[in-house]
Parts: sequence; structure tokens; C-alpha cells
Amino acid sequence: MTAATGKGRDPVADEDRAASQGPASDSSAAGAPVGEADKPKKSFYGLLASAPAYPFRELGWAAIVAGAGIFWVLNLLASFWAFGVFAVFAIATKVLLVGYLAVFVIKVLASSAGGDDAPPDWPDFADAWDDVLKPLLRLLGAAMIAFLPLIIAFVLDIADMAAGLEQPGPDPVSGGIGFGRMSRVFWPSLVVGVIYLPMGLIAVALYDTMEGFNPILVLRGIAKTFPAYLVAMAMFLACCFVSLFAVPYLSENVPIVGSLVAWAANLYLLMVEMRILGLLYRTHALKLGWFEWAPRPPAWADKQDG
Repeated sequence: MTAATGKGRDPVADEDRAASQGPASDSSAAGAPVGEADKPKKSFYGLLASAPAYPFRELGWAAIVAGAGIFWVLNLLASFWAFGVFAVFAIATKVLLVGYLAVFVIKVLASSAGGDDAPPDWPDFADAWDDVLKPLLRLLGAAMIAFLPLIIAFVLDIADMAAGLEQPGPDPVSGGIGFGRMSRVFWPSLVVGVIYLPMGLIAVALYDTMEGFNPILVLRGIAKTFPAYLVAMAMFLACCFVSLFAVPYLSENVPIVGSLVAWAANLYLLMVEMRILGLLYRTHALKLGWFEWAPRPPAWADKQDG
């Protein structure tokens, strides 16, 4: 699979350059079409209202139905294999499943950032490293950086307890027994991580280099897109909340098809989340200034809202 964006390439600038120079031999991998200059100017807030309907545009509904069916079958097979010698196949299946899903969400974010207003097709699968593991590690890396203080506190607490230096303390979540450092840094670190994560995902989705993991780049991006970033973050978190706490109810309480419907609902929510983040980049590309060539934005990205 080709990376979501070329190395050091800006999907917005790619499209703009293609429109001004004529047809190019190598189109933007983010899927941005040529000739968008005649689109009406819209701000992030103007585009945001259409995000919930985005997964159903053109053949997006078919991608959800097909994806839900495939993931449901693979997850079912992984559950059957989760015993004895077949456990390794169960683990491998789940890793491939989550990794392929990571490829798709990166593609949705990048195509939205590049100007596409319809969901992309499911990506090709040719190489396990480039098409599954690498995108998965990119997303996991962004999440680990976002919640790094929590991870460090947890590791240090475990090490101290193993050495007999740390006594369990009150757990900040359950009210039961927890770890000392985790108890002290849990809520502040959680808030910082939640604020950092959406922009961190945008960075790793659009950069093919280690620059996407640069916390300074991400923090500057948050500052430059404020206050629109707060709106995007709130909607992103709302989708995550529904996916984590409401959708599992379908799987557990709806007989026969509950798990299948839950997969479809999760795919829909993931597409909406990535659409919102892609639109945030699209309408703030010049302010972010992440890529070296951005002579002028297309007409639909010309309005840079604060």
C-alpha cells in the first residue's frame, strides 16, 4: 500500500500544485482530485456539520457493511483459535485485523485532509509490514507519546513494588488500591494526553517521517488551530466515548447480530472521527505550515478560521 501521503508531502499543497501546473504523472496519494478551485469557500465549522453524514456518501455505506462483515468473521475465527497451539494464530489474526483498520483510518484522515469529500476504498493488502504493522505502530506511537507520563509512572511503580520499595495506595479511578505515582499523576496526565492525542494522530497520518512524532510540532499545531481544535477534540472524544461505552452494549445484549452491528457502528464512528481531524487540517493547512510547499490554498481551504 502506498503511504497516506508521500514523504514530506502536504495533501492540500499537492492538490493546489496539480491544479496550477496541469495533470501530473504522480497524483497525491491522499486522493485529492485536481481542479477543486471552483469549490465554495468553507470554514472548519461550515464543513463540520456534514461530518456525521460523511460515511454514507457515495459507496461509504458499502465499505461499512463489507468491513463490518469481514472484521466480524475474522474476530469470530480468532476467538475459536484462542486455545492451545492455535493461540498464536488468534493473536496474529487480531494484530492483522487491528493493523488493517489502522491503515483505513489513516487513509480516511489523509483523504479528508487532501480534499476528498467521499470515503476512500478499503486499502490494498500486499505487504504485512508496510500495509499493516507500520501504520499500526504509527498510531500506537502517537498514543504512547500522548500518555507517556502515565506509562512512565506505571512502569516505575511496578519496578518499585517488585523491589519492595513501593506500597499500594488509593486508586484514582476505582477508589480501591492502586499505585503511588499513578495516584498522583493520573488525572493531570489523562487530561494532557486527551488534549494531545487528536493532533498527534493528524501528524503521524500525514508525515511519513519521524517528524510526525515530534511533540513540539504537535503542540504548535494545537496552538495554531485553537479554538477550532477544541471543537474537533470534543467531537472526537464524544465519538470515542460512544464507541467505548455505548457500542459494546449492542454486542452484549442484542442476540445473533449484535456483534456485527457493533462492528458497523464502530467503523462509522471511526470514519467520523478521522473525517473531523482531516477537516481540521484541511482548513488550517497554511496556519500549520507543516510542509515546505504551500504557495496558496485551494479556494475551499482559503478561509482559515481561528
